[in-house]
Amino acid sequence: SSMRRCCPFLRSAYSVIQSLQNTKIGFEHEVLYVFVPQVQLFNSDGEEETVDVYTKFNIIDLPSGSRAVVISFHKRNKPIDYLFR
Repeated sequence: SSMRRCCPFLRSAYSVIQSLQNTKIGFEHEVLYVFVPQVQLFNSDGEEETVDVYTKFNIIDLPSGSRAVVISFHKRNKPIDYLFR
C-alpha cells in the first residue's frame, strides 16, 4: 500500500487505528491513514509525560502522476479504539 512505502516507522500494530475515506465534499476519493502512537514528551514545565499523538496521513495522487503527502498531528483529544490493543 501507499502507506507501507511512505511511513514504515508508523506501522506498529499498537498505533494503527484505521484507514478511512475522506468525508470532505469533493475529496471522497481520498484515503486517510490514522495512527495514534504513544510517545514520551516534555511539557512546558520540563516534566516528562506520555502523550497520545493523533497522526493523520493523506496520500494524494496528483494529475501529473506524482504524489503529495499531507500530514497532520495533534495531542489526542477524544477517545479512540485501537485495532490491535
